[in-house]
Amino acid sequence: MPKEVGPLSLGRDIFVEALERAGVEVIFAYPGGASMEIHQSLTKSKI
Repeated sequence: MPKEVGPLSLGRDIFVEALERAGVEVIFAYPGGASMEIHQSLTKSKI
């Protein structure tokens, strides 16, 4: 069940929740720079 999106939701968290809802289980990435926020959100997810 997706979390409710509110005015304090961050884009990175919304993006990761969308990946979870789509059934993504594994992500391969080269972390760094502008993508670090997304990688931090991924550490809190089921992915």
